[in-house]
Amino acid sequence: MTDRSTFSANSPTPGTRRPAMTPIAHLVHALCFGALACLATTGVQAQTAQAETVRRYDIAAGALEVTLNQLGREAGLLIAFSSATTEGLRSNGVSGSLTIEQALARALAGTGLIAVRTPAGGYVLRSAPAGAAPAGSSGQVQTMAPVTVRAQSENDSAWGKVSGYVAHRGSTATKTDALLQEVPQSVSVITRDRMDDQGVRTLNDAIQYTAGLRANTAGANPADDSLSLRGFSQFSGAFYLDGMRLMPMGTLGFFGMEPYGAERVEVLKGPSSVLYGQNAPGGIVNFVAKRPTAETVRQVELLFGSHARKQAAFDFGGKLDDDGSLQYRLVGLARDASQQIDYMKDDRLYLAPSLTWTPDARTSVTLLSFFQKNRAMQSSNVQFNALNGDNPNGRLPLTRFLGEPGFDHEETKVASLGYEARHTFDSGWTVKQNFRYLHADNHEQYMFRWGNLIDDTVTNREIDSRDGKGSVYSLDTSISGQFVTGALRHDMLAGVDYSRSNTSFQSYIADGPQIDIYRPVYGAPLDLAALTPDALRREHNRQLGLYAQDRMAWQRWVLTVGGRKEWTRQEQLNLLAAPATSTVRKPGAFTGRAGLTYLADNGLAPYASYTESFAPVSGADRLDRPFKPETAKQVEVGVKYAPDTNLAITLAAFELHRQNVLTTDSEAPNFSVQQGEVRSRGIEFEVVAQPTRQLKVLASLTYNPLKVTRANPDQWGDNYQGNSPYEVPKNMASVWGDYAFDGVLRGLSAGAGLRHVGDSWGDAENSFKVPGFTLADLSLRYDLGAARSQWRGLTLSVTAKNLFDKYHVASCFSARACNYGEQRNLVARVGYVW
Repeated sequence: MTDRSTFSANSPTPGTRRPAMTPIAHLVHALCFGALACLATTGVQAQTAQAETVRRYDIAAGALEVTLNQLGREAGLLIAFSSATTEGLRSNGVSGSLTIEQALARALAGTGLIAVRTPAGGYVLRSAPAGAAPAGSSGQVQTMAPVTVRAQSENDSAWGKVSGYVAHRGSTATKTDALLQEVPQSVSVITRDRMDDQGVRTLNDAIQYTAGLRANTAGANPADDSLSLRGFSQFSGAFYLDGMRLMPMGTLGFFGMEPYGAERVEVLKGPSSVLYGQNAPGGIVNFVAKRPTAETVRQVELLFGSHARKQAAFDFGGKLDDDGSLQYRLVGLARDASQQIDYMKDDRLYLAPSLTWTPDARTSVTLLSFFQKNRAMQSSNVQFNALNGDNPNGRLPLTRFLGEPGFDHEETKVASLGYEARHTFDSGWTVKQNFRYLHADNHEQYMFRWGNLIDDTVTNREIDSRDGKGSVYSLDTSISGQFVTGALRHDMLAGVDYSRSNTSFQSYIADGPQIDIYRPVYGAPLDLAALTPDALRREHNRQLGLYAQDRMAWQRWVLTVGGRKEWTRQEQLNLLAAPATSTVRKPGAFTGRAGLTYLADNGLAPYASYTESFAPVSGADRLDRPFKPETAKQVEVGVKYAPDTNLAITLAAFELHRQNVLTTDSEAPNFSVQQGEVRSRGIEFEVVAQPTRQLKVLASLTYNPLKVTRANPDQWGDNYQGNSPYEVPKNMASVWGDYAFDGVLRGLSAGAGLRHVGDSWGDAENSFKVPGFTLADLSLRYDLGAARSQWRGLTLSVTAKNLFDKYHVASCFSARACNYGEQRNLVARVGYVW
């Protein structure tokens, strides 16, 4: 960690013996190494002059970390250290007219630490052996061997465990281990402790108390984590895992990622193409996987709950040798369960082994893998007048199945293998490479319900059978480091990423029998021989991006600038056409980001930023010109407040414009043109706090009106300009509190929360609204070790979602297509840690 006015210095844990690299990776590494040599030379020259400068200091005694932070700000000095190094240490302060080395010596006096010069133009802390020279001096100090610090504090790593709910570091916003206070965008981190306290079963459960996110847009659907971020829809295909896109480009059906395998979930809000390339305008949802750890992890649990849920899970990890250079993690889960909707399954197998090799303090290689098999499908939509109380037959039960038992099912299998390798040089610069290969296979067959209700009871159905499979190779190589130019301190990141994905998709349809949704009779004959192809296609996608980011600090100001140039190649082969046709497109884009943050001594950090994103669009206009990528631009201003490690508050206001949106071609209504635009404005307020050892609190408010600002009339004369998109509530709010009792109730913890989702439009025409709703959640946990020492490590818990079983409609995208709300769901858990 550096002083909080600058940047978070990555602890030297990283790299690998050189793995086999692509030619692109070789080129980037060569360029980066050449830049390092130049930077190291200029850093030494600047450092020599800076070290001899005499300044006046008046820094009071206090926590060593605070003293070093203030010293770094006043001296314009980069001091790199981990939180574990300074934890629990105090400084006698610094006063008088002193050189930098004299000031460092006084700050570190009596702490057992010394400051060692680095070639890059700064200092790094080391443990002082007996008889060492004063901190900050030359001679013996500079020849000291670095001390390996493997056990870092829980809040020290953006990829590690956090104790409680309040995270102060993250990796998604900058691709580095950064203080969230310095990031000029709104970022939310859902920690493992928070997920465990709330009994999280899905990603939607995890984000339900987060500002700016609408969870469960698809309602009672465990098959896919459908959500909206700042008003724009996202599905699992657009999520990220450890900083790289999870799924291949193309149609692959539904997939819900297993949250038990996540150490944390990070949400970067707003356009984010500058570091990640093509993605949705609302932001990025990034799973950070559980990783090997030197600390021993031994956990097993059994769950039983609503809908015949039976689940077993385990999490093991620790050192494989005495010095901790080999560490492992093995996470697994098996579930046999039904869904809320009759005749539908929610089965899952999940296994995630990983291994870290750390031959020295500067080099590490982590192998990461997982296999997941889901048997769960998204339910077919239902007509609104069967749910809103207007139907003379009443409201449809939220368990009603509209398919055919024994026929409707979906299965998805995903397997992934990759590595993260990093090495930190003597100068402090770090080279990092991430690689992942992932393969996905999906099959679904179901009765698709369509059209209006006939006589208020009967609906048409269609037989659908779909198969999708695909694979993706992802490679991201970067170099990062810190240096000083004059009064500016820089945290630089530059990299290249490449991905290649191939997918195939085939869909067959046929007419199916009707069904009375109020008095269903199943078992009607299905003419599967009548299935005819609806879509047969293959897609090949390539993406190459060059990106750079510089976070510059001067006194209490941090300026973040970044840019990315991306090239893509998209080839789509349509096998349904006669003869087969192939379309090749090569859209590209340059995206940027700039933001300014002021870091006040009292923990306030006002900021302002501008950022962009883009996403390719398939198809062509009436003149057969390929569509340009959609773009998004956002301006955001806000303030963050983190006076200590137990509180984080973010207040953000933003305006986001999504451009090049498809709309009807006025001259040829059967075609589209890119003249549409959608504007998302909003205010988000989020509090994450642990005011006492026993109490943890979450609160959020979201105000997010969306508007279609440009659109053309369609072929029926309807124009959506001025309307709001469907499924997006203007207002949302939530509050959660968790309290650990003491005294005679010691061992008992209770958590309770309320989630409010406001009204939303039910279709693009804005012809009707879906009513808002407020749901209550409850969690009770008991540590049996508090009652008897021989039961230490054994815990019991009960979690209830939608405690009062409120009937509600989750969302609609037309009057003929609405999603069931989730009913009350109870889960009992028995866990054991040893």
